[in-house]
Amino acid sequence: MTSSSPQTTVVGSYVQPGWLVDKDMLRAIVPPRVRARDIWRVDPDELENAQDAATLAAIRDMERAGLDIAALEALSGKQIVLGVIDLGDDRVETAGIVAGRIRAALEFVEPDRLIVAPDCGMKYLTRAAAFGKLKSLAEGAAIVRAELEG
Repeated sequence: MTSSSPQTTVVGSYVQPGWLVDKDMLRAIVPPRVRARDIWRVDPDELENAQDAATLAAIRDMERAGLDIAALEALSGKQIVLGVIDLGDDRVETAGIVAGRIRAALEFVEPDRLIVAPDCGMKYLTRAAAFGKLKSLAEGAAIVRAELEG
């Protein structure tokens, strides 16, 4: 992945697979709690391994979508992580819409201080919607990077 600015990352939760979590039960708990034993669909003795497998699947989705996974290591008090994806809607934004949101942020912050991300709460989306939004995030950031490097 590129280290050009702005970088991309994920903040908060990603989609939890249906084989791991009872999503109806998850939505019923306000606020959602991962420690709630009733939401898990796997045997308690296998829960840690299942959560690790789901985490690896989420990381692979982020890599496949083109996000800058290494950006997580770069977070510091000098960086601003800005949510540029609407997680209240399953419809996938276009890369152009995401690029416009990034451009608007760049009116107020230098590109090297900005890391763009979805907002928190992807666990409520379908996996297809979440992946599409990650892909638009990566592509929108690439559009803006190209403009900045122009």
